[in-house]
Amino acid sequence: AVVYFDSSLPVKLINFTATVSSTAKQAIHIQFSTASEENIIGFNILRSEKENDGYMLVSGYKDNDSLSSHGSGSFGYEYSWEDHKVQSGKTYWYKLESVGLNGENTMYKPVSVKVEFLPVEFALSQNYPNPFNPTTNLDYQLPVGGNVQLTVYNSLGQKVRTLVSGNQAAGYYSVTFDAADLASGVYYYHLQVGNKFNQVKKMILIK
Repeated sequence: AVVYFDSSLPVKLINFTATVSSTAKQAIHIQFSTASEENIIGFNILRSEKENDGYMLVSGYKDNDSLSSHGSGSFGYEYSWEDHKVQSGKTYWYKLESVGLNGENTMYKPVSVKVEFLPVEFALSQNYPNPFNPTTNLDYQLPVGGNVQLTVYNSLGQKVRTLVSGNQAAGYYSVTFDAADLASGVYYYHLQVGNKFNQVKKMILIK
């Protein structure tokens, strides 16, 4: 996302952007440029998962020298920072705040970015809840696409359910397993992705 600003404010901002980083794994790249700066100490970056409230400081000039002002004058600078404490699938809103030498701060309009990272490895998570009755969620991730088979077996090794069968693209997935028609006991769920990944985990159904 990109926002352009009112040039009459103490800091004349050219732009303020928030994008998924192209160089760091699972990070948001924050960048802004100034045309001029007058009587400010530096900048703070605030973040929220809502557009209009809930903003919290995530980085600022007090603990990050790269966000300190370069001084007053009719010249501009480029600033950047990366937020690594984000989760895929969420949308974050960022605000930029300039901190004045006279104690007056100016908050600028927010920008938003939706985080959509691809996994870096195959993984099959433990089901939740566990034990369960009668439904539970099975999560897995694919760094590359492939033919996915997600099946459930009873303690005798008999297949009782096929949850997924077919090609899927890289990404994060969640499947709900409904065992209302099955008896209490130990079950196993098996994820196979072609010849690239193969894993089994145990879960417990209690009725």
